[in-house]
Amino acid sequence: MGALYVVATPIGNLQDITRRALDILTSVDLILAEDTRVTQTILNFYHIHNRLESYHKFSEAAKLSQVIDELKAGRSMALVSSAGTPCVSDPGSRLVHEASLAGIPVVPIPGASALTTALSVLGFDYSGVYFLGFLPRKQSEINALFCENQFPEKTVMMFYESPNRLIKTIEFLKQILEDDDIVIFRELTKVYEEIIRGKLHSFDPSSIQTLKGEIVVAILLNESRRREKKSTNAMISSILERLDAGEPIKPLSEELASALNISKRMTYQLLLRR
Repeated sequence: MGALYVVATPIGNLQDITRRALDILTSVDLILAEDTRVTQTILNFYHIHNRLESYHKFSEAAKLSQVIDELKAGRSMALVSSAGTPCVSDPGSRLVHEASLAGIPVVPIPGASALTTALSVLGFDYSGVYFLGFLPRKQSEINALFCENQFPEKTVMMFYESPNRLIKTIEFLKQILEDDDIVIFRELTKVYEEIIRGKLHSFDPSSIQTLKGEIVVAILLNESRRREKKSTNAMISSILERLDAGEPIKPLSEELASALNISKRMTYQLLLRR
């Protein structure tokens, strides 16, 4: 039986690759690449001449069974993404899952990752990190991620973002978060690498309006926001208990609307459904 090697490749600077990764890319029977053009650049730089085949989210369904069969037959393969460590907000997780179920050895070859690269120069005193991948498109879902979960003190939330959505995302986060510390990383390890630090509410959109390339965002959640959230949750629980005890809906809905700064009609409907 062959083996599937999950190989980390550079996220920018072509020299950010391990000798072990180069040995694997040279010796495997086939390299499965998210973008063959990007991977070919790396192979050319290191004078590696090996067979290369595209394997991405659009072709995965059609190629998965064939790849598994070839691995079972004894062929070894390397899985690489366009940049960084595969299966971290990149395709390939399904292949790793199916290979593992089939008893095929899956071997990680560590290396560059935009997430860990950003963490190394974050500069926050943090207790834990929550990586969100790419944020959802709906603001309600973003709100749920940041505000409806209980996090330990000094939690860092990290996510990837498109430069086209960055300003819109920052402006929305200003509405739902306190004036938290924020760091924006652009084009890590590349020629135009940039690290922008500041406070969320004082962040000037014009300073990031022209940003292009790969973006990583880190936010250190404010302790006061958590205290406020806990206080709000306690107040909501109290109102629901009073509702269940038989107090009339209208005054309770007015109290809830005032506390949450939302419409009385909305809170009335919420309590009515309760």
